[in-house]
Parts: sequence; C-alpha cells; structure tokens
Amino acid sequence: MLWVLGLGLSVVWPVHPACSNVAYTLGVAIPVDDTSELIASSGGSSDQSSSLSSSSTSSSDQSSSSSLLLSSSSSSSVPVGAGLASIARSHATPTVPGLDDHGVSPEPPMPVLPPIWPPKFVIEFNETEYLGIFSLHTGGKIYYDSTNQRSRIDRDVGRGDRFCGTVWPIRRTPCSHVVVGGVRYLVFPEHRYCCQCCRASDGCGIRPRTWLANATYIGRENVEGYDCNKWKQTHKDTTNYWQVIADSTPMRIYVEPRTQLTFRHDTFKLMNSIDSDIFSLPHGYGCEQRCPGLCYITSSEGVDRVLRRYGRKVLSYLHPFLFPF
Repeated sequence: MLWVLGLGLSVVWPVHPACSNVAYTLGVAIPVDDTSELIASSGGSSDQSSSLSSSSTSSSDQSSSSSLLLSSSSSSSVPVGAGLASIARSHATPTVPGLDDHGVSPEPPMPVLPPIWPPKFVIEFNETEYLGIFSLHTGGKIYYDSTNQRSRIDRDVGRGDRFCGTVWPIRRTPCSHVVVGGVRYLVFPEHRYCCQCCRASDGCGIRPRTWLANATYIGRENVEGYDCNKWKQTHKDTTNYWQVIADSTPMRIYVEPRTQLTFRHDTFKLMNSIDSDIFSLPHGYGCEQRCPGLCYITSSEGVDRVLRRYGRKVLSYLHPFLFPF
C-alpha cells in the first residue's frame, strides 16, 4: 500500500518552475531556444492584407484601395487549432493542481505565470469606448510583429480613440495606428492625411510581449461563451486581461475606466511572417508632420508645456490616458 501511494504522488507531483528551463508563451511552455519563432512553418491559411486607405466605415471586413499597401500579399499563418493546441499537447505547462480524493483535478488549474504574447499574430476585435453615460463602438484589426518592432491597428471609426479622435474630432472616419521605425503614425485614408503621433522613446511604441509580466491572477470568468483566466495589472493604468483557457488565445482587454477590446476568437492567427507592405506608410499623405491633439502632449516638449501651464497634478491625471494599446 505504501509503495502504491508513493508511486501515485510521483505521478501527479508538480515540477517547480525554477527547475525547468522553459519560456512561457500565452500560458504554453516551450523550450527557450524556440521562442524566437513560436511555430515552425507548417501549412497555414493566408491572411489577406487590408489597405489603410479604405473609405468604408461599416465593418472590419471592408475593402481597401490606398497606396499605403503597395500590394495585397499573403502571409503564412498557423490556424489556432493546429498551432496552440499542438504545442499544448507536446509541451505541458507546469501547474499547481487542486486534486480531489482520487488524485484528479476536476477543473483547469491556476496558471503559474502570466501570459506572454507570441512574436507574431493577427486578430480582429470589437471596441467600446465609455465616455460617461455615452459609449462609442467600432471594429478593427491588429497586426502584431514584435520580432521587427512594428504593429498596425486599424479602426473602422477612429473618433473614440484618444489620439485619432483629437486629430479629426467627431468625424466618423477610419483611422490606423502604424508603429514602425520607433515612431507611431496616425493614418486617415479618407482624408489622405498622415502624421507622427509619438515615439517609442516617449513610451508609445508597440506593446512588448511581456507587458503582463507583473499581472495578478484574479480567477476564471466566462467571456462571450468562452471559459477564461483573468489577470489584472496596474502600471500606468489599470488593465484587465482575459485569456481563453482551452487554447490560450487573447479574449478581452479592459483598460479602466474607458477602453474595452473584445477579440473575435475565431479570427486569431499565429503568423510565421507578416507582409512588410502591411506596415508601409502612404506616399503624399504628409507623414513627416507632427500630429495635433493628445499626441502633442506625449512628446517631451508637450510634457514640459503642460507642467509649466497646468502643473504636475493635471499631467498626472492625463498620463494614464496618453499611452495607446
């Protein structure tokens, strides 16, 4: 009997994270040497690039025709089912199980470490901006490429975004954030207008893969029918993050008290590469000029001017609202 109990304990006993040289990506453990490319090339679907010069504002599937994208090239991708699921099967994540009398965990165990984003992915989203008793809604798409330090966020209607909305206020017009070369640009395809908002050195480059490193695990919640783990992180602002338990895909981000992005789970794609044309800036749109509005305050010159004119109290109030997703 003692021998059987000892064997049972050896089977279910968790490995301490410090004893395993692994990196954690979206809650999935993989060898450190493999983190530069999360998935090897393995027959995926093509992700059709969309132009930043679209004139449609109705949905994220709108067609586009702008010189921002020189061509509509496909990028190799790994579908969610074939990507994250296969990693989960081959690399077990160390966990802290809650066992019943039979040595079985009836529910998914609590994660050991916060999620880390994959190097490259594409996903669509629905966004709500809460403005007191009012709210603004739009759809959009994110292209994330941390390997080359670039990203692009398309919004069907940009007026709810704190930056786009202060360049073309009240207008129902598409707006895109393009981060490339350490600079965040705003592009308004319908107005053939482009400007430099802020720089990575000012704190508004792309989100690092480890941006949730100091997040606290809150528990489990159901979001849009998906069972999720929830995390909360307080830094420049208070951010809540939900991740689907079944396949570790992002599900929702809520930046208190204003911005909520709910991701469209079935649109998530891990990418081996993303076409460089997606991050190309349009010619003849004036991308060398500085943006007006809140973008100005993010610069060193703008911060100094706010300090001189309004004081540190006003700057500390504005600070959490300045730095974009």
